[in-house]
Amino acid sequence: MSEIRQVGSRAYAFLIDPLLAGARIMVRERVASGASVLDVACGTGDLARLLAPGCRQVVGVELDPRRVAYARRRAGPNQSFMVADARRLPFEDGRFDVSTISMGLHEMPMEHRCTVLNELLRVGRDLLVVDYATPLPRNPVALGVRLIERGAGRAHNAGFHSFLANGGLVALARRCGAVAEPGPKTAMGCIQLWRVVRASPGSSESA
Repeated sequence: MSEIRQVGSRAYAFLIDPLLAGARIMVRERVASGASVLDVACGTGDLARLLAPGCRQVVGVELDPRRVAYARRRAGPNQSFMVADARRLPFEDGRFDVSTISMGLHEMPMEHRCTVLNELLRVGRDLLVVDYATPLPRNPVALGVRLIERGAGRAHNAGFHSFLANGGLVALARRCGAVAEPGPKTAMGCIQLWRVVRASPGSSESA
């Protein structure tokens, strides 16, 4: 299971987290009050804690037991965290009002991304995804992103490059029989929010 989440580096989180502040706020603005939310690849629970005050329940899923233990120590009364594989989420269909994943899909081996995306669509009635915009803009933040990803290790950097080279989230969703509806960007255009939905029968995406 460890191949799903290649990055355990505190240095990576320290560098990438400031770029995610705006994206996390965008996610919060799109989650209805009183919703139940599943946050996959939740890390140490930063997004879950941000969402919790306005939600009925927030569940975080992460492969790294150390991160889950850290998140549990900081959890509020309506938050829970568990170790689970995003390819086989232990929840029934439509269990959550919203499922989310932030900066997780590009880290995964390419062959697992559709499986995870379809699991997120299965357990959540609405799906919000944050990841790198494709193509990345040409600006200093994008240069910094490339340096951060390179420094995260060979496997992680390979995932980052395969994600961009294969069309990012829009192309991934299409390959999985879904549609990625583009939302706003942050971090000088490097990070984007999407709403992902099942493609309607007969559409080009579902073919």
